[in-house]
Amino acid sequence: MNQLNLISEQREKHEIAPDAWLIPDWLDLDGQQELLEWLRFWCKGGFTTPRLPFGDRLPLSVQVCCLGYHWEPYQYSAPKRDMPARLLFVYTRALAAVFKHRRFQPYYEPDTAIVNWYSPEAKLGMHQDKSEDQGLLDCGSPIVTVALGDSCTFRLGNCESKNQPYTDFEMRSGDVLIMGGASRMAYHGVMKIHSGTAPAELGMSKPGRLSVTIRQARLGGAK
Repeated sequence: MNQLNLISEQREKHEIAPDAWLIPDWLDLDGQQELLEWLRFWCKGGFTTPRLPFGDRLPLSVQVCCLGYHWEPYQYSAPKRDMPARLLFVYTRALAAVFKHRRFQPYYEPDTAIVNWYSPEAKLGMHQDKSEDQGLLDCGSPIVTVALGDSCTFRLGNCESKNQPYTDFEMRSGDVLIMGGASRMAYHGVMKIHSGTAPAELGMSKPGRLSVTIRQARLGGAK
């Protein structure tokens, strides 16, 4: 395993920006292997390549599988796959690690997980996650991202534009990133996948990175 050594890395839980937390090594190897096996089951035959809804309708460089509400740029539609109860537990346990008793009203419970598959060449440009119901955006209802596979350089920016200030940091397999509250509308993106950095014992079938972004999309709660 050839993990990166970024000069600015902190391999301890820390707040990158207000209400944006990185929890390194949140899942141990057994936990990563278990989640990977469940994702293979939940997402079997379900990955697609979304296209942007404007201009030349260019495809994204990532493949996507939606659990719960179905997302495509930039809207949700009725679920095509169930939202697994196991991911509700992942979400609430991750929030408890940093926010403890804080509530994000009118938060109910997550109803959507967007699973992204990044090949070694894939990137995800700076963007805001803003397809969710406005009441959820207004209250800062958090998004929890779990990383598996190859490391990436993740960029967390500000809430006003794609430009500086922003912070680049490494996300490794098993890390969790939480964006809520004051950072819920922060621009963010994946700048680079670092091929060959996944734990060899994880059992990824091919080089690349999986991210599972768990959130609430609709005010009515989970379906």
